[in-house]
Amino acid sequence: MLGKFPFDDPTLPHLSVLDPSKTETLTYSSIVHLAATFCPTLEAEDIKEEWEDLQLLPANAVSRIDPETEKAKRIDMYWDQVMALKTALGVPRFPQLLKVFTALLCLPHSNADSERAFSMVRKIHTDFRQSMLPVPETLSSFMQVKMNCDNHCFQVKPSKEMIDSAKAATWEYNKQHSSKK
Repeated sequence: MLGKFPFDDPTLPHLSVLDPSKTETLTYSSIVHLAATFCPTLEAEDIKEEWEDLQLLPANAVSRIDPETEKAKRIDMYWDQVMALKTALGVPRFPQLLKVFTALLCLPHSNADSERAFSMVRKIHTDFRQSMLPVPETLSSFMQVKMNCDNHCFQVKPSKEMIDSAKAATWEYNKQHSSKK
């Protein structure tokens, strides 16, 4: 597993900007590099200015400690509070940094979700279901139901309208595809 990890990726060292304890000591070069990588349309000078403004925030502006657990806050919770800060006019205080941190915090930590989806496709599209035509639409429909339904099939209680609608659709389908015309 470690053999596949991109240790030589030039972006990796710059991700230390996510650590709230390092905000005051890091220079703006890391955040500018990350902004150029993940939000290339942003201006480096605006990013630099907002980063320096962030470094000048008073220590009590946003707490790094979760009052309930008395431990350090999760980084997403900390940055959510920082990015929610507004100026006296009610506009976001760090609009450019908000875009960068949103992009950084949305990066997947693993490929588990995509692997789970591929596994689901292999379970749905089997040798016994080769006749699912049209395949892309049918497979997509099965995947949507599988991924978005929290209940087991035996827990679903369809309404009378749903049953009537399904029967009507089945009747119409059978009528259109019957060999007798």
